[in-house]
Amino acid sequence: MEDMEALSLANLDKTISELIEPVCRRVKKRGKQHRALRPMHEPDMSLLKAVSDGRWTINGFRNKDIREILLGSDPGDARECKKRSGQITRCLGLLHAHGLIKKVSGTRRWLMTIKGRQIATLLQATQSVPSEALLAAA
Repeated sequence: MEDMEALSLANLDKTISELIEPVCRRVKKRGKQHRALRPMHEPDMSLLKAVSDGRWTINGFRNKDIREILLGSDPGDARECKKRSGQITRCLGLLHAHGLIKKVSGTRRWLMTIKGRQIATLLQATQSVPSEALLAAA
């Protein structure tokens, strides 16, 4: 409930560009460079859509949950499972470095931050709005 109250009080007087621009730049966290998010790139949008799914709002999500959404069920090969897990770990690290998700301490779960929820919702909304409506508003 606390996150939802904070989301409703968030300053949304900024333009879409002002909200999204910070995640479209590289960041450096703990001495490690993380690439920029690419809002119009399908893999990045699929990742944001997967982690912002409403079923993760209360308990959060795990690597396995996102892995099943993005890559399908795990194959029988242990080596391939480990490879897929590593791919998702790097994706979650990217979102974490940009402040879009946070770790639930003492668990293997992650939660969306307020910033993450705002940006994911905004990006998904801009992809579903017809271009004519955007041009008319400009």
